[in-house]
Amino acid sequence: MNSSMKRNPPRAGVLFAFEGIDQSGKKTLSALLMERLKQVGIQGEIISFPDYTTPIGRELKFYLAGEREYPPQTRHLLFAANRWERKRDIESWLQGEKVVLANRYVASGVAYGMAHGLEKDWLWNLEEGLPKPDQTFLIDIPPQVSFARKMKERDLYEEQTDLLKRAREAYLDLASEGHWAVLDGTREMESVFSDLFGGVMEILSSRGYKIRPSPRTHP
Repeated sequence: MNSSMKRNPPRAGVLFAFEGIDQSGKKTLSALLMERLKQVGIQGEIISFPDYTTPIGRELKFYLAGEREYPPQTRHLLFAANRWERKRDIESWLQGEKVVLANRYVASGVAYGMAHGLEKDWLWNLEEGLPKPDQTFLIDIPPQVSFARKMKERDLYEEQTDLLKRAREAYLDLASEGHWAVLDGTREMESVFSDLFGGVMEILSSRGYKIRPSPRTHP
């Protein structure tokens, strides 16, 4: 996240964000991580954006299905507002000492907004005030891998190769600025998860979480 934004206020929980273009493995990795966290005695919650269960999320679903038309500024206001709809829930989980896994979060709005030619600072300002991630993991893949993993039934953003290319470039720039952890998502899922789990455990240990020995060594 850009250096001009304030740091997290003191809180009991930890927020991890998973970013990357479509089909990078974010949803699978967050589910595997949540399963492993439960095994080592840590409570958590997963949240995904866009969240189609909210009023604004349902409107975004219409847009991504090609049933609505909005200029870039309007749709990115909607994407940001969708995250604001869930702010209270995220804050409540963090105050309850839970580990929160966000499958796409504030950086997705910035990366895809930049890919649409919008100003980075304006995009970050839309997110100012939301809980900030303690660590962001970028699962990096090129667009051709995304299409190889899912060839049909792609939404309005997923089907645009040039958009995915620009979004990936924006993600990599943001990762460099924000000191994110960048994982090569083209590898076998087991290898990616191993690196992810190691990074997460290091952060949780430093935050004083009590971690039971894991009964498993592989996802």
